[in-house]
Parts: sequence; C-alpha cells; structure tokens
Amino acid sequence: MSRLRRVLAVCACALAFSCERKSEPPTGGIPPLPPSEQAKPAPPSLPEGHPTLPEGHPQLPQGHPPVDDNAIEGAMPGGEFDPHQVVSGALALAPSVKEHVQPGDVIFLTARADDGTEKGPIVAVKKLEAGAWPQAFELDGRDAMQGGTKFAGKIVLTARVDKDGDPISKNAGDVLGVLRLQVPAKSATLTLDTLTK
Repeated sequence: MSRLRRVLAVCACALAFSCERKSEPPTGGIPPLPPSEQAKPAPPSLPEGHPTLPEGHPQLPQGHPPVDDNAIEGAMPGGEFDPHQVVSGALALAPSVKEHVQPGDVIFLTARADDGTEKGPIVAVKKLEAGAWPQAFELDGRDAMQGGTKFAGKIVLTARVDKDGDPISKNAGDVLGVLRLQVPAKSATLTLDTLTK
C-alpha cells in the first residue's frame, strides 16, 4: 500500500469515528432558548400615571413627553413657572353671540407675542371648556408651547370657542375675543364678542 493510500485510509477511519459520536448538550448552566423564545427588548415604558394604551397601539418612543389632556394637539407644554409672570382674569361672553356658545364647547386660549399684529409667535396655549359665564382663567409659563419660551412682556390674548374642537381649523360659527395686555396681569377681562363668518 502506498503512502498516499495509507493516509487516505487513516482519514476515512477518523471521519467515520467522529460521525458515530452522538452530540451531547454541555453540562452545567442553562441551555439556550429556541430562537422564537429568546428575550426581545422591552418596549419603552409610559410615564407613571399615563392611561393604558389600547392593544396593538404602538408604544411611545423613549423620552417622549407626558401626554397632557389639556394640551393642544402637537403642542409640547413644559415652560418654567414664575409666580410673578402670570395672567389671570375672566372670559366674558357678549350677549350678541351668547346663542352660538353651548356648555361643553372647546375654548382655545392663546397668548402671542405682541408684534403690532395678531399673528406674533405663540408663547402659551390652554384648552378650556365652556361653562358658566364669566369664566375664570389663568395662564403662565407652564402653558408654554415648548420649554425655554419666556412668558413675559406684551402679549395678544385670544380666546376662541371652537365648534369642531380642532385647534388648526378656523370655521364659520366660531366665537372670538381678543385682548392686548402686559404680563403680569390680574383681573383681566377678555370678552368674546365676534362671530366668524
């Protein structure tokens, strides 16, 4: 037998021997889980006190701000509170538009920087619900659209009874009131007296 044949015969024997051995699980420790049962990363948790989301609803991403029922959709309230920078007072309803406002209607109270128009940057917002008139209100830095917004200086305060409850749309039948003032202000009266057409 040539040397090459001897080498091939030895390799064949070794291969046959290794194939006959049964593989046994390693001793000690916990065997690995099948792929279908392996741990998956937990979804981000909701803030404490947040209502439970319906089944199948996507979880909020990590770091998502808490949801505030009084916040306007798309807003991110979270400014700093300064007790010396507060606007408070009452919303009044003019008799000429009284029949166009019902209890439970949504009211959007918006403060804009007074740049000489009524279209300045929004500095604070609050969602209210129509009830008894006059209706008390308070607005401060905690109602800011985003953190870091300073609630101070001259502002244009607008109250709008929004019949469809959508802060973006402005429809015929909404009732408006506008007041210019300086922050801080107490006992301010904002009269809703204009019916949009």
